[in-house]
Amino acid sequence: MDQRRNCYVQLNANDRNYRDAMLAYAYALKAESAGEAEAAEVAAARRAQRDSRAEAQMTASDEVLNSEGGINAQLTEAYRLLKQIERASDANTREPLLEEVIELLDEIILMMSRMRAIMRIELAITDRSPFED
Repeated sequence: MDQRRNCYVQLNANDRNYRDAMLAYAYALKAESAGEAEAAEVAAARRAQRDSRAEAQMTASDEVLNSEGGINAQLTEAYRLLKQIERASDANTREPLLEEVIELLDEIILMMSRMRAIMRIELAITDRSPFED
């Protein structure tokens, strides 16, 4: 149980950190103030998230992995769009893509809340999800 708890803590923290780093980078790109520091933060957060996902794939329940899989898919799509934005030189091309990235990253908050609810039930912290009717 302790191993699973530690795994869930790391997975939750690293998903959130990766999301936050990409969101900060997207806003910096939008303000045209992005530098190497923001890009490096995203890269470091991406590596940490990938490592915690690898551990979760050997420790987490199928239900948590299914929930986190949706989060990871959305994070991956946001990252792909950020890379596309980095290559785009035209502001008219970049702006709608930045809006899409921000929307994707905002949607992840609810997805992460649902994943944490599953984790808390599995860890016997609570017996009911706040998302149940």
